[in-house]
Amino acid sequence: MTFVLRIDAYMQQMLPKIELTRKIARDNIHDYNDRTQFYYNRDTTYPSYVVGQKVLLCDPVTGKGVSKKLKRRWVGPFLVTDVGDGYTYKLCRCDTGQVVKAYVHSNRLRPFHESCNAPDSPSPTPNQDNASSDPNATTALPDGWFAITKITNRKTIAGIDKNVHRLMHFDQALLIDFILYGNFLSACAQTK
Repeated sequence: MTFVLRIDAYMQQMLPKIELTRKIARDNIHDYNDRTQFYYNRDTTYPSYVVGQKVLLCDPVTGKGVSKKLKRRWVGPFLVTDVGDGYTYKLCRCDTGQVVKAYVHSNRLRPFHESCNAPDSPSPTPNQDNASSDPNATTALPDGWFAITKITNRKTIAGIDKNVHRLMHFDQALLIDFILYGNFLSACAQTK
């Protein structure tokens, strides 16, 4: 009986120490989480856009029969027409003028940068005088593309284009494999 009383007394003596240890561990975890969160979030900010700015919209949905690898995730450009609460924006398509029904959060947007070769900015057609004097001048074809006059940076091996050379060696190796495989099959057929 005295042994049971000693265990109970020991437990009563240890319980406050265990609770204090538990509280210290909980406080340390809370402090560490706050410190980690501070360092993780110190450089993060939501992007802010102004009315009239062009943006691209992320479209995460991949339709049936469309490859995820080949799908263009960013569609647009869109024009910001209104700024809502909580980093949300009302958008309008630049090409059709169609307004997006719901406000879109800035997580799904990124700035649109105009290309220097934008198709909507027509390039001036060169004068005949300038075109005849410059042999490297190119004129656009009716479909908007340019004719290729020279392919640069092509490496040759023994006077043969590097890619053709690789293909020739690949074809020779493949042909040898087929011959060996055919010999193997004929040898197997003869042993039967």
